[in-house]
Amino acid sequence: MKKNPLTTEATSLILTRGQKLLALLTLLVLIAMTFSTFNGSNVSSRHSEILDAAEVSSESIILVQRQALVYIVEVDQWIDGTETRSTVERTRALLAKRLNAFDSSGTSIRSLVNPLFLQNLKSADAVIQKSPQGFLPIQIRGTIKDQLNPIVEDISKYAAELVISFQKSIEVKLRLVTAERAKITTRNLFLRYLFLLMTLILLLWVGITFSARYEYIQDSIKRQVDELASSRTELEEAQGLVTDLRILDEEKNEFISNINHELRTPLTSIIGYLGLVSDLTDEKSSPQTAKFLKIVDRNIVLLLELVENMLTISKLDIEASSKTYDRVILDE
Repeated sequence: MKKNPLTTEATSLILTRGQKLLALLTLLVLIAMTFSTFNGSNVSSRHSEILDAAEVSSESIILVQRQALVYIVEVDQWIDGTETRSTVERTRALLAKRLNAFDSSGTSIRSLVNPLFLQNLKSADAVIQKSPQGFLPIQIRGTIKDQLNPIVEDISKYAAELVISFQKSIEVKLRLVTAERAKITTRNLFLRYLFLLMTLILLLWVGITFSARYEYIQDSIKRQVDELASSRTELEEAQGLVTDLRILDEEKNEFISNINHELRTPLTSIIGYLGLVSDLTDEKSSPQTAKFLKIVDRNIVLLLELVENMLTISKLDIEASSKTYDRVILDE
Protein backbone atom coordinates (compact mmCIF):
# COMPACT_ATOMS: atom_id res chain seq x y z
CA MET A 1 0.00 0.00 0.00
CA LYS A 2 1.43 3.35 -1.06
CA LYS A 3 1.86 5.87 1.76
CA ASN A 4 0.51 9.35 1.47
CA PRO A 5 3.53 11.73 1.33
CA LEU A 6 1.56 14.38 3.21
CA THR A 7 0.90 11.95 6.05
CA THR A 8 4.56 10.98 6.09
CA GLU A 9 5.65 14.62 6.25
CA ALA A 10 3.08 15.45 8.95
CA THR A 11 4.32 12.63 11.17
CA SER A 12 7.90 13.78 10.59
CA LEU A 13 7.25 17.15 12.31
CA ILE A 14 9.22 16.10 15.38
CA LEU A 15 12.54 17.15 16.90
CA THR A 16 15.68 15.98 15.16
CA ARG A 17 18.39 14.08 17.00
CA GLY A 18 20.47 17.23 17.47
CA GLN A 19 17.43 19.15 18.73
CA LYS A 20 16.61 16.37 21.18
CA LEU A 21 20.20 16.45 22.48
CA LEU A 22 20.06 20.24 22.87
CA ALA A 23 16.70 19.97 24.66
CA LEU A 24 18.19 17.37 27.04
CA LEU A 25 21.19 19.61 27.76
CA THR A 26 18.83 22.55 28.37
CA LEU A 27 16.86 20.42 30.83
CA LEU A 28 20.06 19.42 32.63
CA VAL A 29 21.08 23.09 32.89
CA LEU A 30 17.63 23.88 34.31
CA ILE A 31 18.01 21.12 36.92
CA ALA A 32 21.51 22.36 37.81
CA MET A 33 20.19 25.92 38.09
CA THR A 34 17.37 24.75 40.39
CA PHE A 35 19.80 22.83 42.59
CA SER A 36 22.20 25.80 42.69
CA THR A 37 19.37 28.18 43.60
CA PHE A 38 18.30 25.83 46.41
CA ASN A 39 21.90 25.66 47.63
CA GLY A 40 22.08 29.46 47.52
CA SER A 41 18.96 29.65 49.65
CA ASN A 42 20.56 27.35 52.20
CA VAL A 43 23.70 29.50 52.26
CA SER A 44 21.56 32.64 52.71
CA SER A 45 19.75 30.96 55.58
CA ARG A 46 23.05 30.01 57.16
CA HIS A 47 24.30 33.56 56.66
CA SER A 48 21.20 34.90 58.41
CA GLU A 49 21.66 32.42 61.25
CA ILE A 50 25.26 33.54 61.67
CA LEU A 51 24.17 37.18 61.76
CA ASP A 52 21.42 36.44 64.31
CA ALA A 53 23.78 34.39 66.46
CA ALA A 54 26.44 37.08 66.15
CA GLU A 55 23.97 39.72 67.27
CA VAL A 56 22.96 37.73 70.35
CA SER A 57 26.54 36.69 71.06
CA SER A 58 27.83 40.24 70.68
CA GLU A 59 25.34 41.42 73.29
CA SER A 60 26.45 38.64 75.62
CA ILE A 61 30.14 39.43 75.00
CA ILE A 62 29.52 43.11 75.76
CA LEU A 63 27.77 42.13 79.01
CA VAL A 64 30.70 39.85 79.91
CA GLN A 65 33.12 42.67 79.17
CA ARG A 66 31.16 45.12 81.33
CA GLN A 67 30.83 42.60 84.13
CA ALA A 68 34.57 41.89 83.94
CA LEU A 69 35.33 45.60 84.25
CA VAL A 70 32.99 45.84 87.25
CA TYR A 71 34.76 42.82 88.74
CA ILE A 72 38.17 44.50 88.23
CA VAL A 73 36.95 47.72 89.90
CA GLU A 74 35.55 45.85 92.90
CA VAL A 75 38.76 43.81 93.22
CA ASP A 76 40.71 47.08 93.35
CA GLN A 77 38.27 48.45 95.90
CA TRP A 78 38.56 45.24 97.97
CA ILE A 79 42.37 45.56 97.91
CA ASP A 80 42.02 49.19 99.04
CA GLY A 81 39.73 48.02 101.86
CA THR A 82 36.55 49.77 100.69
CA GLU A 83 34.66 46.59 99.66
CA THR A 84 34.20 43.24 101.33
CA ARG A 85 35.20 39.89 99.93
CA SER A 86 31.54 38.84 99.60
CA THR A 87 30.90 41.77 97.24
CA VAL A 88 33.79 40.67 95.02
CA GLU A 89 32.55 37.05 95.07
CA ARG A 90 29.03 38.17 94.20
CA THR A 91 30.32 40.14 91.23
CA ARG A 92 32.45 37.13 90.22
CA ALA A 93 29.36 34.89 90.36
CA LEU A 94 27.51 37.27 88.03
CA LEU A 95 30.48 37.18 85.66
CA ALA A 96 30.47 33.37 85.73
CA LYS A 97 26.75 33.40 84.96
CA ARG A 98 27.39 35.62 81.94
CA LEU A 99 30.13 33.29 80.75
CA ASN A 100 27.93 30.20 81.12
CA ALA A 101 25.13 31.69 78.99
CA PHE A 102 24.35 30.35 75.48
CA ASP A 103 23.57 32.21 72.27
CA SER A 104 20.71 31.40 69.84
CA SER A 105 22.81 28.74 68.08
CA GLY A 106 23.43 26.89 71.34
CA THR A 107 27.06 28.00 71.63
CA SER A 108 28.40 28.77 75.11
CA ILE A 109 29.75 32.28 75.62
CA ARG A 110 32.65 30.74 77.56
CA SER A 111 33.81 29.04 74.35
CA LEU A 112 33.97 32.41 72.54
CA VAL A 113 36.39 34.15 74.93
CA ASN A 114 40.16 33.87 75.15
CA PRO A 115 41.21 30.89 77.32
CA LEU A 116 43.85 33.11 78.97
CA PHE A 117 41.02 35.34 80.19
CA LEU A 118 39.42 32.36 81.94
CA GLN A 119 42.77 31.22 83.29
CA ASN A 120 43.44 34.63 84.86
CA LEU A 121 39.98 34.61 86.42
CA LYS A 122 40.78 31.28 88.04
CA SER A 123 44.08 32.63 89.28
CA ALA A 124 42.34 35.64 90.83
CA ASP A 125 39.72 33.34 92.37
CA ALA A 126 42.50 31.26 93.99
CA VAL A 127 44.09 34.34 95.58
CA ILE A 128 40.75 35.70 96.79
CA GLN A 129 39.71 32.36 98.24
CA LYS A 130 42.81 32.29 100.41
CA SER A 131 42.13 35.74 101.87
CA PRO A 132 39.99 36.34 105.00
CA GLN A 133 36.29 37.18 104.88
CA GLY A 134 35.01 40.71 105.14
CA PHE A 135 37.33 43.66 104.56
CA LEU A 136 40.91 42.89 103.63
CA PRO A 137 43.24 43.45 106.59
CA ILE A 138 45.66 46.30 106.10
CA GLN A 139 48.71 44.20 106.95
CA ILE A 140 48.23 41.83 103.96
CA ARG A 141 46.98 44.34 101.45
CA GLY A 142 50.41 44.87 99.94
CA THR A 143 50.97 41.15 99.48
CA ILE A 144 47.53 40.58 97.94
CA LYS A 145 48.01 43.62 95.72
CA ASP A 146 51.35 42.31 94.47
CA GLN A 147 49.70 38.95 93.68
CA LEU A 148 46.57 40.34 92.03
CA ASN A 149 47.90 43.37 90.15
CA PRO A 150 49.49 41.37 87.25
CA ILE A 151 46.43 39.10 87.12
CA VAL A 152 44.00 42.04 87.14
CA GLU A 153 45.98 43.77 84.41
CA ASP A 154 45.78 40.66 82.21
CA ILE A 155 42.05 40.34 82.94
CA SER A 156 41.59 43.98 81.98
CA LYS A 157 43.60 43.50 78.79
CA TYR A 158 41.71 40.37 77.73
CA ALA A 159 38.39 41.96 78.68
CA ALA A 160 39.16 44.87 76.37
CA GLU A 161 39.96 42.43 73.58
CA LEU A 162 36.76 40.41 74.01
CA VAL A 163 34.62 42.41 71.58
CA ILE A 164 37.43 42.92 69.08
CA SER A 165 38.41 39.23 68.95
CA PHE A 166 34.76 38.23 68.74
CA GLN A 167 34.18 40.65 65.86
CA LYS A 168 37.21 39.27 64.05
CA SER A 169 35.94 35.70 64.39
CA ILE A 170 32.52 36.78 63.12
CA GLU A 171 34.15 38.64 60.24
CA VAL A 172 36.05 35.50 59.25
CA LYS A 173 32.85 33.46 59.25
CA LEU A 174 30.95 36.14 57.34
CA ARG A 175 33.78 36.47 54.84
CA LEU A 176 33.66 32.74 54.14
CA VAL A 177 29.90 32.72 53.83
CA THR A 178 29.96 35.85 51.64
CA ALA A 179 32.57 34.29 49.36
CA GLU A 180 30.44 31.16 49.10
CA ARG A 181 27.34 33.26 48.33
CA ALA A 182 29.26 35.23 45.70
CA LYS A 183 30.43 31.98 44.13
CA ILE A 184 26.90 30.57 44.08
CA THR A 185 25.48 33.85 42.75
CA THR A 186 28.03 33.86 39.93
CA ARG A 187 27.26 30.25 39.16
CA ASN A 188 23.49 30.91 39.19
CA LEU A 189 23.95 33.89 36.89
CA PHE A 190 26.06 31.81 34.49
CA LEU A 191 23.51 28.98 34.53
CA ARG A 192 20.64 31.43 33.88
CA TYR A 193 22.41 33.00 30.92
CA LEU A 194 23.36 29.57 29.61
CA PHE A 195 19.77 28.33 30.00
CA LEU A 196 18.37 31.38 28.21
CA LEU A 197 20.92 31.07 25.41
CA MET A 198 20.29 27.35 24.91
CA THR A 199 16.53 27.85 25.03
CA LEU A 200 16.75 30.64 22.44
CA ILE A 201 18.93 28.51 20.16
CA LEU A 202 16.56 25.55 20.53
CA LEU A 203 13.48 27.66 19.76
CA LEU A 204 15.13 29.25 16.72
CA TRP A 205 16.37 25.89 15.47
CA VAL A 206 12.99 24.21 15.91
CA GLY A 207 11.23 27.20 14.35
CA ILE A 208 13.47 27.16 11.29
CA THR A 209 13.10 23.39 10.92
CA PHE A 210 9.31 23.46 11.24
CA SER A 211 9.09 26.42 8.87
CA ALA A 212 11.10 24.57 6.22
CA ARG A 213 8.99 21.42 6.66
CA TYR A 214 5.79 23.45 6.53
CA GLU A 215 6.85 25.04 3.25
CA TYR A 216 7.76 21.59 1.89
CA ILE A 217 4.32 20.28 2.85
CA GLN A 218 2.67 23.28 1.22
CA ASP A 219 4.64 22.62 -1.97
CA SER A 220 3.68 18.92 -1.79
CA ILE A 221 0.01 19.84 -1.41
CA LYS A 222 0.26 22.20 -4.37
CA ARG A 223 1.96 19.54 -6.49
CA GLN A 224 -0.71 16.98 -5.59
CA VAL A 225 -3.49 19.45 -6.36
CA ASP A 226 -1.90 20.10 -9.75
CA GLU A 227 -1.52 16.38 -10.33
CA LEU A 228 -5.17 15.79 -9.38
CA ALA A 229 -6.27 18.57 -11.74
CA SER A 230 -4.14 17.07 -14.53
CA SER A 231 -5.52 13.59 -13.80
CA ARG A 232 -9.04 14.96 -13.85
CA THR A 233 -8.43 16.58 -17.22
CA GLU A 234 -6.95 13.36 -18.58
CA LEU A 235 -9.90 11.41 -17.17
CA GLU A 236 -12.38 13.75 -18.79
CA GLU A 237 -10.53 13.40 -22.09
CA ALA A 238 -10.50 9.61 -21.69
CA GLN A 239 -14.22 9.62 -20.91
CA GLY A 240 -14.85 11.72 -24.04
CA LEU A 241 -12.76 9.32 -26.10
CA VAL A 242 -14.61 6.31 -24.67
CA THR A 243 -17.93 7.99 -25.47
CA ASP A 244 -16.80 8.68 -29.05
CA LEU A 245 -15.62 5.10 -29.45
CA ARG A 246 -18.88 3.82 -28.10
CA ILE A 247 -20.81 5.97 -30.54
CA LEU A 248 -18.62 4.79 -33.40
CA ASP A 249 -19.02 1.20 -32.28
CA GLU A 250 -22.77 1.59 -32.10
CA GLU A 251 -22.81 3.17 -35.53
CA LYS A 252 -20.60 0.34 -36.84
CA ASN A 253 -22.90 -2.30 -35.36
CA GLU A 254 -25.95 -0.50 -36.73
CA PHE A 255 -24.30 -0.30 -40.16
CA ILE A 256 -23.44 -4.01 -40.11
CA SER A 257 -26.96 -4.86 -38.97
CA ASN A 258 -28.49 -2.77 -41.75
CA ILE A 259 -26.19 -4.27 -44.36
CA ASN A 260 -26.96 -7.79 -43.15
CA HIS A 261 -30.69 -7.15 -43.28
CA GLU A 262 -30.35 -5.60 -46.72
CA LEU A 263 -28.39 -8.64 -47.92
CA ARG A 264 -30.60 -11.20 -46.22
CA THR A 265 -33.78 -10.09 -47.95
CA PRO A 266 -32.52 -10.31 -51.56
CA LEU A 267 -30.66 -13.53 -50.82
CA THR A 268 -33.81 -15.10 -49.45
CA SER A 269 -35.65 -13.93 -52.57
CA ILE A 270 -32.94 -15.32 -54.83
CA ILE A 271 -33.07 -18.68 -53.05
CA GLY A 272 -36.84 -18.80 -53.55
CA TYR A 273 -36.72 -17.97 -57.24
CA LEU A 274 -33.75 -20.28 -57.70
CA GLY A 275 -35.83 -23.11 -56.27
CA LEU A 276 -38.60 -22.36 -58.79
CA VAL A 277 -36.11 -22.32 -61.63
CA SER A 278 -34.69 -25.62 -60.42
CA ASP A 279 -38.15 -27.17 -60.32
CA LEU A 280 -38.86 -26.00 -63.91
CA THR A 281 -35.54 -27.27 -65.25
CA ASP A 282 -35.26 -30.86 -66.38
CA GLU A 283 -31.98 -32.39 -65.29
CA LYS A 284 -32.10 -34.93 -68.07
CA SER A 285 -32.70 -32.45 -70.85
CA SER A 286 -30.44 -29.73 -69.40
CA PRO A 287 -27.94 -31.44 -67.06
CA GLN A 288 -25.45 -28.58 -67.38
CA THR A 289 -28.03 -25.98 -66.36
CA ALA A 290 -29.12 -28.07 -63.38
CA LYS A 291 -25.49 -28.32 -62.27
CA PHE A 292 -25.05 -24.57 -62.45
CA LEU A 293 -28.24 -24.02 -60.53
CA LYS A 294 -27.00 -26.31 -57.71
CA ILE A 295 -23.73 -24.45 -57.57
CA VAL A 296 -25.52 -21.12 -57.38
CA ASP A 297 -27.90 -22.50 -54.74
CA ARG A 298 -24.99 -23.77 -52.61
CA ASN A 299 -23.16 -20.46 -52.78
CA ILE A 300 -26.28 -18.50 -51.96
CA VAL A 301 -26.82 -20.72 -48.89
CA LEU A 302 -23.22 -20.01 -47.87
CA LEU A 303 -23.83 -16.31 -48.28
CA LEU A 304 -27.00 -16.56 -46.22
CA GLU A 305 -25.12 -18.43 -43.45
CA LEU A 306 -22.40 -15.78 -43.60
CA VAL A 307 -25.01 -13.08 -43.13
CA GLU A 308 -26.55 -14.98 -40.21
CA ASN A 309 -23.15 -15.37 -38.63
CA MET A 310 -22.43 -11.67 -39.08
CA LEU A 311 -25.73 -10.82 -37.40
CA THR A 312 -24.94 -13.13 -34.47
CA ILE A 313 -21.45 -11.71 -34.04
CA SER A 314 -22.84 -8.18 -34.22
CA LYS A 315 -25.33 -8.94 -31.43
CA LEU A 316 -22.62 -10.50 -29.24
CA ASP A 317 -20.33 -7.54 -29.91
CA ILE A 318 -23.06 -5.09 -28.90
CA GLU A 319 -23.68 -6.94 -25.60
CA ALA A 320 -19.94 -7.16 -24.80
CA SER A 321 -19.38 -3.50 -25.63
CA SER A 322 -22.27 -2.45 -23.41
CA LYS A 323 -20.86 -4.42 -20.43
CA THR A 324 -17.36 -3.01 -21.03
CA TYR A 325 -18.59 0.58 -21.16
CA ASP A 326 -20.65 0.08 -18.04
CA ARG A 327 -17.63 -1.31 -16.18
CA VAL A 328 -15.43 1.56 -17.34
CA ILE A 329 -18.00 4.08 -16.11
CA LEU A 330 -18.30 2.30 -12.78
CA ASP A 331 -14.50 2.20 -12.38
CA GLU A 332 -14.30 5.90 -13.12
